[in-house]
Amino acid sequence: MTKTNIPTPSAPTNVYPPNEAFLHYVWKTKNFSQKNINSTADKPIKIVKWGMHNHVAGPDFLDAVIEYDGIAWAGHVEIHLKSSDWYKHHHQVDPAYDLVVLHVVWEDDRAVTDMHLNPIITLELKDRVEPSLIHRMSDLMQAKTRIPCQAQIKNLSTFWLNAWKERQLIERLEFRTQRIVKRLTETRGDWEQIAFELLFRSMGFYANSDQLEELAQQLTWPLVRKSVHDKTSLEALLFGRGGFLNEQFKDTYPIALKKHFDFLKIKYGINSQSYIKWNFMGARPANFPTIRIAQLASWLINKKSLIRDIVETTDLSDLQASFDIVPDEYWNTHYVFGREVEK
Repeated sequence: MTKTNIPTPSAPTNVYPPNEAFLHYVWKTKNFSQKNINSTADKPIKIVKWGMHNHVAGPDFLDAVIEYDGIAWAGHVEIHLKSSDWYKHHHQVDPAYDLVVLHVVWEDDRAVTDMHLNPIITLELKDRVEPSLIHRMSDLMQAKTRIPCQAQIKNLSTFWLNAWKERQLIERLEFRTQRIVKRLTETRGDWEQIAFELLFRSMGFYANSDQLEELAQQLTWPLVRKSVHDKTSLEALLFGRGGFLNEQFKDTYPIALKKHFDFLKIKYGINSQSYIKWNFMGARPANFPTIRIAQLASWLINKKSLIRDIVETTDLSDLQASFDIVPDEYWNTHYVFGREVEK
């Protein structure tokens, strides 16, 4: 919800925010003065899309849109306490930050450029945030209780607390619905493909949801359905297109998958070069993309219609039981190909 009644601080404040997470909160909630938003170059910035909060590696807010100097810029938003942190974190040599269109900082202490030495549009927030907000956040961070805000919740009326929780639920449903409606338009009403993508996305959780959804879009359900009758073909297709079979292996299992995928590449004209950037550091081993793909392969075996299998299930416990899946025994001792571990 856009904050339209936040006053501009009457004078620059010397209060310093506790950390970058506070600035993430300020940006996500738009809890700063939006009157006459100008860059540090003193040019107007119009924020069209604020971006989606990214909780793993990469820029802080993805897929934002701003209008600046008569041009619409689509890309990402990176947030720092000081603009010089851009260089401390070596973003100037990281291709993942090459699409940053707006650098949001508390204090602009140094001009910043991208990999190609192009200046990055910078927005400074230090004179746009109420000091009281920083004090409240600092108090919450220093709280010794398990739930930092528990002492403040009692000051809220039941009406406002229930209204807030209801609004959070509605916004969550609206967000998910919008994603589905958008994909339905793009796929011309292909519900099977949508179900396929949502299944993959849900298995990625927070670390690899976007990546697994991208894999589902690249492969498509019609192509995968051709291999659901054969376990080796299905696993080879998923792991191969995901880019996990590009190495040389010693284990029999990945060698067999790689050999089979080489055949499928020719048969279906698949480009084996994967540009999906998987997150391992942002996930627990049990949630590694390799494990999730192995589980998906086991669930998809002999599936002919995703929608029918889900919609025609009348008992929720039966639907839950259908996801009680066991991947290939190789994954009993591995989290990734070629590295045996004790589980």
